[in-house]
Order: sequence, then C-alpha cells, then structure tokens
Amino acid sequence: MSSKKSSRTDSDQSIDQDFLAQWSLSWKTIPIQDTGESLVSIGDSGLVVSSAYYDQGIHGALPEIYVRKGVLDKLLLAQQYLQETHPGYKVQVWDGWRPILVQQALFDAYKATLCADESAWASPEEKRLFNNRRTDADQAKFDRLATIKTQNFVSLPSDDPKCPSPHLTGGSVDVTIVDANGDPLDMGTEFDDFSDRAHTNYFKGHDSPIKDNRRLLFSVMTRAGFTNFPYEWWHFDFGNQFYVLRSRLADPRSSIHIASYGPVPSLPTNA
Repeated sequence: MSSKKSSRTDSDQSIDQDFLAQWSLSWKTIPIQDTGESLVSIGDSGLVVSSAYYDQGIHGALPEIYVRKGVLDKLLLAQQYLQETHPGYKVQVWDGWRPILVQQALFDAYKATLCADESAWASPEEKRLFNNRRTDADQAKFDRLATIKTQNFVSLPSDDPKCPSPHLTGGSVDVTIVDANGDPLDMGTEFDDFSDRAHTNYFKGHDSPIKDNRRLLFSVMTRAGFTNFPYEWWHFDFGNQFYVLRSRLADPRSSIHIASYGPVPSLPTNA
C-alpha cells in the first residue's frame, strides 16, 4: 500500500464487499506444497526495476526486488510478448517478495487511515462504533472490525506456513508498462490507489487509452502464466495461494489445486 492513498468518494462505484470478504477467507484454505524454489534478484534481468516502498522510505523495504525464479522467468516471457507488438516497451516492477516488516507497516498505515475516515463506515452499527468509541469494549470491537475491513485492501501480515501474506511467498508482483522512452503508460491511477478506479475492469466500458493500456498489461501477463487480482490492475500472482484460487474461479475445471510457493521469511544468505 502506498502512502499516497487516493481517497474514496461517494461517486466511486461500490466495491463488492461480499466478494472481498469471501476472497480473504477462501485463499487461506488453499494447501501449500513448497517446491523450495529460490528467490532471485531481478536487478540485472532487463526488466525496469523501481522498488516503490524503498523509494517511499517504508521501514524494512529493500532497494532490490526479489521474486521466485519461476516468477522471474514469467516476467521475462511477459516482456517478450509485450515487445512482439510494442518494440522498446518494457515491464516495470514495483514490488515482489515483501518482508513481513514492510507488510506490517503497510497494514498499520492503511488501518490508521481507515479508522480516521468516517465515509468508510457505512452501516448504522459501523457508524455508531465510529462515533461512540467511549468504552474499552466499544474501542476493542471497533478495532477488530477495522482489522477485518483493512484486509479487504491490504493482506494481513502473516508468515504462517498455511496462509502467508501473498507477497511473502515471492509469487506476487506489482507491475506496469513503460514505453520506448521509459515513460509509464497511463493506467488511470497511481500504484496502490484504493479507489474503485484501481479495479482492473473499471474502464472496460470507456473509449479510453487507459482501457487499452490495462488490457495490454493484463494480456501479456496472463499470457505468460500469471493471474490478476481484479481489484488491483497492477497485482499479479504465480504459484501462491492467490494464484490457485484465481485460477479455479476463472475455470472451475482447473487442475491447479495446490500452491507451490509458501512463505519465504528472509532472503537467502547468498542473495
């Protein structure tokens, strides 16, 4: 999550809270059999590397970006597909493997923002708790609810072998495309925007270059073997629990049932 979160407004399309809540529960039930595949740096790969959270000064963020070896191979394949139709264009990577310290910092920052934003609390009970946190019991109840709602946007920091944070597996990447001049394509929002405009299909019915740019990114990444988290146009997965669940939702006949990437708590000593 970026420190430059876009504010949600009443004009935003409504997020499907039921889907998000179901998603946040379902992916954690996917079994994992880790292949032991190593983390590798993408620094000399030919991809454009821009460690977003390091540039923002997020505690624990690294200047280099690491992913699983299989993820790097697929990123390079996506760039190859991209350059078949757009010579000189490149895939830019903002984030990959994310240390648990960084995940915690992002989660805490978004939760604090959410707790201060009255418009984020829609139901009568939510509004009551937001406006009347006078007792310890009410404050505790509000805090529990805030933790749940935050998980609709930022994964709960977890190194649990059964349900690790997706980026901790090295199987999640946050990406965009830059043109032959090195300028990023207009995708309609900044990275880590939490308004509904960040939904991958938000511009589907629009006659807009933004729609075409998102479609291009989605096309090359999914062709290379990634799945996309539909609420973040920049977020793609391979091998982890997000990847398995999204594959099964897209095709109930999918043979993919087990995640091959579990948590990687720290970098290897030779990284």
